[in-house]
Amino acid sequence: MDEKNQFKVFREVRLQFQSQGILQDIMLIGSWCLYFYQIEFKNGGRIPKVRTLDLDFLVPANKRVSKEVDVPEMLKQMGFIPTFNRSTDLIVYDHPDLRVEFLIPCLGRGHNRPQTIEQLHIKAQGLRYLNLLFDYPRIISDGELRVRMPEPAIYALHKLIVSG
Repeated sequence: MDEKNQFKVFREVRLQFQSQGILQDIMLIGSWCLYFYQIEFKNGGRIPKVRTLDLDFLVPANKRVSKEVDVPEMLKQMGFIPTFNRSTDLIVYDHPDLRVEFLIPCLGRGHNRPQTIEQLHIKAQGLRYLNLLFDYPRIISDGELRVRMPEPAIYALHKLIVSG
């Protein structure tokens, strides 16, 4: 895996999501947030650069997004291949350099299967405690891109909760 290519694909996904108007409605979560925290806090390497191949986006629990966008088709145009898991009904989008996954907060009794997000033509996997992340957003700019992600303290608290 080439880190340069990984960042190129990462940037292309963000640019496409922003140009289609969905980046404002969803939140980047997971290890890729660390990249933006490094930018925001100009910390000179004190925040680790560890990232997974998964690019995780959190969809609001109410499934409301402001625009209808065919996300699978958009990702297909960027070289992503949908991968269906029969046992879970989840579809993730694989690229040689990255994987895009969509998550949704699991509230109440939870969900047995991924939730359909009709306006984006995707399915999102429900996981516990994700609502905490969405409740404390931070907008960080990277050049012309503005990306919503959790406040760093909430990100760290969430990691502690789910690690147990």
